[in-house]
Amino acid sequence: MKPDDNSRPWTGEDQALYRKALGSWNGLFLLIMATSFVVARDARAAVVTYPAPAGEPLPSDYEVRIGDKAVDVYGARVLDPPFAGKEWDYGGPYSFANFDLSGPTEVRITSKRSLQNVVVRPVHPDVTTRLENDHTLVLSLSGPRKVSIEPDGKKGPLLLFANPLEESPPKPGDPGVIYFGPGVHQAGKIVVTNNQTLYLAGGAVVKGGVLAQGENIRIIGRGILDGSDWSGVEGRHLTWSRSVAPTSR
Repeated sequence: MKPDDNSRPWTGEDQALYRKALGSWNGLFLLIMATSFVVARDARAAVVTYPAPAGEPLPSDYEVRIGDKAVDVYGARVLDPPFAGKEWDYGGPYSFANFDLSGPTEVRITSKRSLQNVVVRPVHPDVTTRLENDHTLVLSLSGPRKVSIEPDGKKGPLLLFANPLEESPPKPGDPGVIYFGPGVHQAGKIVVTNNQTLYLAGGAVVKGGVLAQGENIRIIGRGILDGSDWSGVEGRHLTWSRSVAPTSR
């Protein structure tokens, strides 16, 4: 230790030991600070949301927030003609929302309906819930996950698509890429052929259908392909195709 007025004389060996001890403490301090920084950084998962485009009607059954970020909620009709009025019952329109995240986060869900008896499917140990009140549910996710929030079974659930962060998404003008950016697009029939990628950017709502003809075709992105203006299954065609890969990567 460093001597004071009552200590023995300060020798060269004492000085060397003091400098060594001081260096060890400084190294330990820096290690603790670096470890604390990594933990704090991991605790704040990156979250990416995609605002709905202007003009796209949104339902009001649910509100979704992650911290100070609002996540827009879309609606999906079910049992359109020619299936309506028959023996199938899928419970009416669904709501859905999507976002990207890199790690643990909490999602706050508010509904006009009671959430007292809500069920989250599928059951998974790293997905937990906390009911704040009759109309507010906090969902804790350990990372990317796809879940169904069901206040009343199949009647009007909320589907949450918590995707991983996008990796190297295509850019407008990239070779072999059919690119739709944010906004509403009246695309009609989209023909995708050999070695092409159809990319729907987050915030894009593409009205139309896909005719995939060929090999090594990818359909990717965070946008929405909306075939609801097409009767039956006209909005989805795969003709003489191989290696067609829809993916959320």
